[in-house]
Amino acid sequence: MSYKEIEKDKFMNIIETINKKYNVLTNKQKIIANYLKENPSDICYITLSELSKKIGCSEVTILKFTQKIGLTNFVTLKKEFRNYNLTLVNKLSTSSYTINFSNEEDNASLINTMCDNESKKMQDFLQNFDSNYILEVAEEIASKRIIYLFAHDSSKILAKTLECRLLLMQFNPVIVDLADMKIVQQVLKHIDENDICIFFAFPNYYYCNDSIAETVREKNCDIILITDDKNCPVSKFSKHILVCNSKTIIFRNSLTVPISMINLLTSAMALIIGEKDTYL
Repeated sequence: MSYKEIEKDKFMNIIETINKKYNVLTNKQKIIANYLKENPSDICYITLSELSKKIGCSEVTILKFTQKIGLTNFVTLKKEFRNYNLTLVNKLSTSSYTINFSNEEDNASLINTMCDNESKKMQDFLQNFDSNYILEVAEEIASKRIIYLFAHDSSKILAKTLECRLLLMQFNPVIVDLADMKIVQQVLKHIDENDICIFFAFPNYYYCNDSIAETVREKNCDIILITDDKNCPVSKFSKHILVCNSKTIIFRNSLTVPISMINLLTSAMALIIGEKDTYL
């Protein structure tokens, strides 16, 4: 099957294409097929050379596999996987809201309940806040060359807030929209141990987050995670985790606590650079 024929078949994604050709693949090609099916987001952000190292096979073997399943080259293979991942992102990682209340509850009472919930989240956050830990995280961020802020959907609001504070203090932040796979790949090419990556991970978690975070760690770049759950997919790749309860009644996330975390984190950084003006 040619690449053009695959494009015409709107009901066939790249995984189905691989499955259809699986029985005619060589043993080495089946290893590639199995890896790509189990890790479909990896190929979206890395080069042919990097993929060959991950799988443990030659670049030529990957190119022969690509042709065997009916695609012309590695670029078209990557394009098909990006399209497939975009479909999964749209299904699994988009914002939504729900209203599941009985008609007996009036709107004013519901709003009051939400106010109480927001207040409780803040009280819990402040009671459990570790100032020494936030200073440790702040000092590490302040020592880095470029601060990459990985976010998607409503988390980009948090990234933008953090970016504004960092620019004010003359740091070098770069917002990375996780939904833009080409930009993500470009960033991953350039990061190293002199930089630091801050990931924002809140429901619905970005589908490819863990794959991107794994690649960041392979570049020896540390990750700071700001999330609602210390066991979220990016956690195992993170050096520091800042947990913010974002649960709310209607929408998936409340930004009250995460914004407060950013305020305290950047305030800690301001105190640090006040003492060590060599950062500026």
